[in-house]
Amino acid sequence: MYGRLLRTMTSLALLVTIGAAPAMATKGQVCGGSKAKTCDTKMVCELPAGKCQSQNLKGVCAKQPESCTSKKHSPVCGCDNTTYDNDCSRLMAGIQKAHNGKCK
Repeated sequence: MYGRLLRTMTSLALLVTIGAAPAMATKGQVCGGSKAKTCDTKMVCELPAGKCQSQNLKGVCAKQPESCTSKKHSPVCGCDNTTYDNDCSRLMAGIQKAHNGKCK
């Protein structure tokens, strides 16, 4: 009896300590910020372009494409200093945008 009561009390204490998992943001919802709300799976938190080194920025959750059907060549520079063929390719890689055009 004592062992079962102890296990129950330990389980309750663990639940109180951990708490419920935070809700994930979905497409179009705000993400990031000081509370670092993350986007749901297969989503990326799209922060303002050019803010690669900034802290606590808020962004909007956008779908992270699995493939890009457009072959449009409109280069964008990612915050990883890689030039991507277009914005879709950058989003597919899950990288934030530094600026439009090729990286320097």
